[in-house]
Amino acid sequence: MTKNYMKNGLEVTFIDKIEGTGKHHEYRKEIIPSYVVFYTLNKNVKAYVSIIDGKFQNVRHQG
Repeated sequence: MTKNYMKNGLEVTFIDKIEGTGKHHEYRKEIIPSYVVFYTLNKNVKAYVSIIDGKFQNVRHQG
């Protein structure tokens, strides 16, 4: 699902499910529940995909 939105060469290492967030969470105003996709090349890059409709929601990264 995230291949169309992410840089080529990134490999998925882990997928987690989030069902709620606190007011300081980086994903606090997006669709919940969602999957968080983690990548091998950069542990600070995360992609978020809605469980409800399967649509790509957002990408987060820290430099």
